[in-house]
Amino acid sequence: MRILGAVIFAALILWSIFWWHTAQNTKKSVDDWFGQQSVDQDLEYNKVSISGFPNRLDLTIKNGTINSYKGKFLISANVIQFLTLLYDKDFIISVIQPPVDITYKNQYFRVTSGLLKSSFKFSEEKELHKIVTEGSNLRLLDTKKNNWGLKKLLFASEKDITALAPTFRSHLTLDNITIPKSYSGSYNNNDLIVPIIKKISVDSIINFSKDFYKMPSSNKILQINNIIITIDWGFLTSILTGDVKLSKNNLLNGSFKIEVSNWRDLLRIIQKEKLLDKKLFKTIKAGLTFIASQATNRGQSVIIPLTVKNNFIFLGPIIVGKIDDKLFM
Repeated sequence: MRILGAVIFAALILWSIFWWHTAQNTKKSVDDWFGQQSVDQDLEYNKVSISGFPNRLDLTIKNGTINSYKGKFLISANVIQFLTLLYDKDFIISVIQPPVDITYKNQYFRVTSGLLKSSFKFSEEKELHKIVTEGSNLRLLDTKKNNWGLKKLLFASEKDITALAPTFRSHLTLDNITIPKSYSGSYNNNDLIVPIIKKISVDSIINFSKDFYKMPSSNKILQINNIIITIDWGFLTSILTGDVKLSKNNLLNGSFKIEVSNWRDLLRIIQKEKLLDKKLFKTIKAGLTFIASQATNRGQSVIIPLTVKNNFIFLGPIIVGKIDDKLFM
């Protein structure tokens, strides 16, 4: 028994030393990463700590900030935790506690409450193969200080290991989106518009060109296929399907079909609330009326064909809008 006890005690001592050594190396790696000097970005944090003995490595970063001048974005969070098993570092769980600030170019968002949890699965080559992110009871502020609510968020993406170029199957669900009063308040006299979007779901297959992240932005190619977007918002239910490609020189091209229910009611709301220029509204109304007259189903829904050609948006042969050329730069 004494020998067995001595062996167990020695094993515990060795494991403790191993855990402490691994924890210190992990902390040093994080410290070194935040401490790297670069003209392209600033990295800051207040404190890094490691816990989870005996079988986990729980890394906690307080007030971490990434400010990328090259990518024109800034991300900061109150607390970020990375949780992993000491013997399975290919699977990582992260927890982010608000507030979380996100700035991209001239747009600003802040997650003020709720909780964001993610899981990451890596291959033996340390490539990211799968990510799942969940959030609940989120409150968000936008650039104009509008307060949005989101009951549930789910995002999942998995790499297709059979594809030659990086390819990911992705899904996004947003449940019970509360629209700010500054938007919905002006519609109080309209019974058709409700202040909550019940659900938005997006499914797609995302294809990146080879060496996408190493290329200059003018040469990158991104293609999104088999897009299915469903929106359930009060009287309005719409389904968008199609494909889109971001080609060299940041030009967007694609084709879509949008099935819209109660399209006549939608036109009445757009006209009443003056959401579009009068000339453009008349053009769209005439186009939808013609499309509906040609449909075999003369009910409340209509299928609208849209195309995007070099950032210009077309309804049939008519230009109805243009995407800002600087959006993808």
